[in-house]
Amino acid sequence: MRKIFALLSVMLMLSACGGETPKMEKNTVPKLSDVPLGKLVYKKNCVLCHGAKGNMGLNGSFDLTTSKLTLEERINVITNGRNTMTPYKSILKENEIKEVAEYIETLRK
Repeated sequence: MRKIFALLSVMLMLSACGGETPKMEKNTVPKLSDVPLGKLVYKKNCVLCHGAKGNMGLNGSFDLTTSKLTLEERINVITNGRNTMTPYKSILKENEIKEVAEYIETLRK
């Protein structure tokens, strides 16, 4: 009798747990191609001084969250550098500079 009771108890627990393994939805992790180019370039080249949110200020870097520069002015600063900032004209392609300049706009408060 105890064996039957134990077997029924185990069966009851298994049925209460559902029995099926929950399925993960496909593509739950973003693909690299889903991440905007400007964000990738920023994370690779700018985060060290400006920080992930743009306001770290390391090595005298400008707080990008308060920037009032236009897109053209940001492109110029990234291309030619400013103060202690490295010019990126020989490091990044023109489209990468434009994309990161556009991404910086999203960091503004």
